[in-house]
Amino acid sequence: MRAIYSKAERVIIWLGEPTYDTDYIMYYISQLEKQLEKQDINEATDTRDHIYALLSISSDTYDNELLKADYSKELQDVIFDTVLFLLGLNKLEFPCRLFDWTFSEFLENLNSLANVMLTYAINKEHVALLSHYWQWIKSNLTPEIVKNTPLSQAAKNGHEAVVKLLLAKDKIKLDSRDRYGQTPLSHAAENGHQAVVKLLLATSKVDINSKDNYKQCTPLSWAAKNGHEAVIKLLLAKDKIKFNSRDCQGQTSLSHAAENGHEAVVKLLLAKNKVDISSNDYSDAGRSPLSRAAENGHEAVVKLLLARDKINVNSGDRFDKRTPLSYAAENGHKGVVKLLLAKNQIDVNFAGTIRGWVPLSQAAMHGHEAVVKLLLANDKININYKDFYGRTPLLCAAKNGHKAIVKLLLATDQIDVNSKDNGGRTSLSYAAENGHEAVIKLLLAKDKIDVNSKDNTHKQTSLSWAAENGHKAIVKLLLATDQIDVNSKDTYGRTPLLCAAENGYKAVVKLLLENGAVQ
Repeated sequence: MRAIYSKAERVIIWLGEPTYDTDYIMYYISQLEKQLEKQDINEATDTRDHIYALLSISSDTYDNELLKADYSKELQDVIFDTVLFLLGLNKLEFPCRLFDWTFSEFLENLNSLANVMLTYAINKEHVALLSHYWQWIKSNLTPEIVKNTPLSQAAKNGHEAVVKLLLAKDKIKLDSRDRYGQTPLSHAAENGHQAVVKLLLATSKVDINSKDNYKQCTPLSWAAKNGHEAVIKLLLAKDKIKFNSRDCQGQTSLSHAAENGHEAVVKLLLAKNKVDISSNDYSDAGRSPLSRAAENGHEAVVKLLLARDKINVNSGDRFDKRTPLSYAAENGHKGVVKLLLAKNQIDVNFAGTIRGWVPLSQAAMHGHEAVVKLLLANDKININYKDFYGRTPLLCAAKNGHKAIVKLLLATDQIDVNSKDNGGRTSLSYAAENGHEAVIKLLLAKDKIDVNSKDNTHKQTSLSWAAENGHKAIVKLLLATDQIDVNSKDTYGRTPLLCAAENGYKAVVKLLLENGAVQ
């Protein structure tokens, strides 16, 4: 055996990789020896010939045309031919190489060649290879491949011909599960392989409602989530299909399809009379299919769901009791908001239980002008509704500098321009602090605006906030009003002039000093 190992260097050089250290070579040569001992090479007259067949490749001691030294061959061709020889597959015809390994990849895969070849055969749909060596392949599989069976691999990748071949084999396990608990049908449904799903369902022996271990999704759930309409049709045609089955988050197939905007799939599921259209899932959010569709702006799906008589348009989630209208308004989905407002049962002022935000507040704080217009056109809208912080939609819009929305809200007769939040802050106060000049102009144009209103904590006016933050343009606008108190003091006795001076805003200090009333 020492003589055999001494030839390792020749093989390394022959394969074009002379840089590996001795221990590395010895380890893989020993693995190679074990692999070769499994092979049935009748031409060999001595056990050592199995080793010589590879290690003495560059000599003529072993009469094998495939393995005769040919330096015109690419390295990848030499490696591929060697693998075929080791697996006894050299008599099969291959139109091309199934893989392009480097020598290091060859060594890494040496002890699992059967598994690797099986995977390539499945992915390349090499039916002849699978069929001819099926029994041999089964006897050489490692636990890793057993957990991810050939049928699962073929189903997952949509290899119809391979699936057909495997289904014809005796004792094939139709519902074999991989490490995540997914069956071949689950994989095929998830990836939308209609032909494979059809083949598996035709056996009448697959579990059509099997759930995986991780997400507890059925094949129908996977197909619905990914919008595979043709697969959905096949599954729904089965009498025993459980279309209201829930996953680990409590979502049904309808919930998944609605969330992802798969209109055709939603339509198919709604055609089932007993489909559950309104129940909330039991995730942390606890959302209905309508809520999920509304949040993501899936107008066509929302339209389908709203057409159902028993739909609950005001279904609140588990976390904050927020409605579909609230989610649609927050995300600026004008079309969805319009559809929801057309329903007589809609509650336009329904507030969440955590922050107390109504749909108008959500749209205003996020700057969705078109949605605000739609909501303001509703007769039942409360434009001065306060959330749990005491903030109105106007205050939310002003604080965030949404000029167009502030303009819309100020145009309504009922608007309270001086409404204060729980901290005593007004819309003008927040706009001044944050430097929203355009919003300040709109607010100052209102006759009833209180320019000297103070907050509860610091007793600062809008002028004080603007001066403290160096907003020269806003200070100038405020100073132009007749009612402004330029010497108002906060809790700490600071005037706007002192606030500006403390923070080094020279331009603001100069502007204030130019005002004759400043003390």
